[in-house]
Amino acid sequence: MKKRIKLTGQFLLILFLFSILTTNFSMLFAQETIIDTVYSELSLEACVYYNTLWNVYGGGVMTSTSGAHVVGDWEDAFVGGNCYNRSFFSYPTQEASEGFTLQSAYMYIYQNGFGGNSQAGVWPVWDIDNQQYRYPCNVDHVDYGNTFSYDDFNCLVLTPNVCEIDSTIFQGWRDLDITSSYLADVNSDRQFSQYRLKFPVDTDYDYLYDDLVFFSSYSTSHIPHLVLTYIQNSGIDENELNDQYILDVFPNPVKRNLNISFSLRMSQQVEIYLYNIKGQKVKNVFSGNGKKGKNEISVNVGNLSISNGIYFLKFDKNDNKPIIKKILIKNRRKS
Repeated sequence: MKKRIKLTGQFLLILFLFSILTTNFSMLFAQETIIDTVYSELSLEACVYYNTLWNVYGGGVMTSTSGAHVVGDWEDAFVGGNCYNRSFFSYPTQEASEGFTLQSAYMYIYQNGFGGNSQAGVWPVWDIDNQQYRYPCNVDHVDYGNTFSYDDFNCLVLTPNVCEIDSTIFQGWRDLDITSSYLADVNSDRQFSQYRLKFPVDTDYDYLYDDLVFFSSYSTSHIPHLVLTYIQNSGIDENELNDQYILDVFPNPVKRNLNISFSLRMSQQVEIYLYNIKGQKVKNVFSGNGKKGKNEISVNVGNLSISNGIYFLKFDKNDNKPIIKKILIKNRRKS
């Protein structure tokens, strides 16, 4: 009986020590999170339509009497002609606080409904060549600067279709992942991160409305905004690179295929491992001889039995000076 009690005590002691070690190890990866909200810039938020019969523009920057954003086509009952609308949203950019990195940026706009062939609740229908087509609404990353005019109806498109709005929700908040676009704007020192909503088809000339409706910034409770999530930088220096070794990953955040590129001054043995935030090795991504110059590999993270979250790529070379790159895996189906 005494022997059993002694073994149990030893076992509990081992568990206690293990828990301390595990806690301390996890603390190395513990990161503070900051969540910030940025609202749409009123003077640059616009809804504009083009009348195909009279070749004129209407609408413009949102005002207290503008009502809502409308994206799609419709008939102008006053002067005649088919019209099609595009909506524009602009959000001030901001640098991350010292010691923090942008993890994600989501644009939230409230959808108040949709209609197709002048029927409420029907997704927009495009009647072309005696066939009916239903397309998602495109969200383009654009740049129209610090003022808005009708000339910006066809403004500079930085990245087309960064995300889409489909028929899954009739009414409610739409959360649109614009992380890469927002980060590009910050890195390019743009004052605003700007987006345009439009359908792939401008109009089908059937004199029926096909559109989506969204609340503008003049709504009291459904103001378009961004939710920015920042995470504290780990103790690992991601800039521990020099002119001999260049490591890059794209896209980041990644949904499925992660592209990894690295450059070497000379041919040498290279190992690339994927670790989770607890420091546990998940996968050996690459093991072999890296050639002199640029090397590129692709990894399908969708095939890995891992959950969404923060991971680290560890890049090992012959000189025993590893390089760590932080990545975010998100929006993938769990195994």
